[in-house]
Amino acid sequence: MSDAETKTFSSRKFDWINAVAANRALKSPQVHLAVVISRFVNEKTGAARVSDETLLAHLDWNRATLFRNRKALVDKRVLHAATPGKFKAHIYRMRFEFIDTVNEYLAIRREEREEARAEREAQSIGSPVIDARKRQEAA
Repeated sequence: MSDAETKTFSSRKFDWINAVAANRALKSPQVHLAVVISRFVNEKTGAARVSDETLLAHLDWNRATLFRNRKALVDKRVLHAATPGKFKAHIYRMRFEFIDTVNEYLAIRREEREEARAEREAQSIGSPVIDARKRQEAA
């Protein structure tokens, strides 16, 4: 695999992890499970083949908690999970469809914060702290 393809895979994986972490619909254990599964994703196939025992060892959870959080990730369309057969490792694939909506949400939140910051600075004109900053920038 070339460096460009590796960078593409790594950047997509990073974007996916950021979107998972920022997704307000996911609870903390679901985010934790998604991040742990992402560590096993093969860059050539784009899939992670991980057994429940391996995940349980990394997470220190019981089976019911693993099943519940895996089902939630699949239901919320963050992961695709398939079991090839009994006593075989699950195959997970990251789903990238939800990244755009989460990134749009993050961009809107960023703009709101910048507007609020500009409004606070406009309201505090004449304060000693703002005047001192302006003098430092001018010098």
